Amino acid sequence: MLLERAKVHLDDDRVVYTEADAKNSISRSWNIPSLNASVVIIGQGSSVTQPAVRKLADDGVLIAFVGTNGTPLICASQSYRPPEKLQAWIERWPSAAWRLMAAKHLQRARIAAIRAAWGAYAKEGFSASPEASIRPYENAIETSADIRSLTGHEGTCTKALYAEAARAAGISWSGRVQHDGNDRANRLLDQGNYLAYGVAGIALWAQGIPPSLPVVHGRSNAGGLVFDLADVIKDAVVLPTVFRCAADLDLKGQAVRQRIIERLYGASFLDTNGCVGLLFRMIEELLAIPAEAKQ
Repeated sequence: MLLERAKVHLDDDRVVYTEADAKNSISRSWNIPSLNASVVIIGQGSSVTQPAVRKLADDGVLIAFVGTNGTPLICASQSYRPPEKLQAWIERWPSAAWRLMAAKHLQRARIAAIRAAWGAYAKEGFSASPEASIRPYENAIETSADIRSLTGHEGTCTKALYAEAARAAGISWSGRVQHDGNDRANRLLDQGNYLAYGVAGIALWAQGIPPSLPVVHGRSNAGGLVFDLADVIKDAVVLPTVFRCAADLDLKGQAVRQRIIERLYGASFLDTNGCVGLLFRMIEELLAIPAEAKQ
C-alpha cells in the first residue's frame, strides 16, 4: 500500500495511519493490516514512528521510502528476505536460453497489458487502437533468436505506440527525448516512468531479487531488471495516462502525478491488486520457467 502525506504510528499494538486535510489537521485514521500486507510504501510528506516500523518488521512487512518520482530511496525490514526466489533466479540466470525465454514472457505480458489497459481507457474516451503497433511485434517475439533481435523489434513497436497515443490524445509528438524539460509530454513521461520503476523496484526487493540480474537490459546494467519488469506496465498504463494529461493543460504537476499513481496502484483490469500485483505475478511466472528450458 502507498501512503502519501500520512502519519504512521502504533496505537494499542495496531499500526495505523492518519491523513491530514488541506489545513494539515488530522481528519481520518485507518488500520494497516500488517499481517496481510507485503509492502508499505512511505511516500511524499509522510512520517513513520520507530514503534510502527518495528511492528511492521516483526510482521514481515517491507517498508519502502520513496522520493518525488516514486523511486525507492531505501527499502528496509528487520527480517531478511526469504532466499528461495533469489536462489532460483541465480540458478536460471546464467542460461542464455532461459533469459531469452524470460524476456519473451515479459514482452508477451506487456502486450496483454496494453490490450487490457487501452481497451479499458477507450471507455473513457481514449480512442486509440494499439493493434497495428503490437501485432507485428507479437509475431516477431516468437521468431526472435536472441535478445538483440527482440529489442530491435521492441523499439519499433514502442515508437509506433507513442505515435498512436499522441494521435488519440490530440497532442503533437516528435519523438521520445529523455529529460527534455521544454516538451510537456516528454517531461511527464519521465515522471511517469520513474513511478513505474519504483513499483518494479519494490516488487523485486520484496521478493529478495536484486535488480542487477536482468534478462533484457544488459547483463552489466545495475538496475536492468527494474527496467525489464517496468516495461510490462509502462506502455499499458503510464503512456496513455501521461499523454492524456499532456493534452489537458489545466492539470499541473501534483495532479498529474496523482493521476498516474491512481492508475498504477488501482489498475484492476490488469490484476486484482493493480500493477504491483501484476509484477509480483510476473516474477512468479518467470521462476516457473525451468532452469534447463530450451529456446
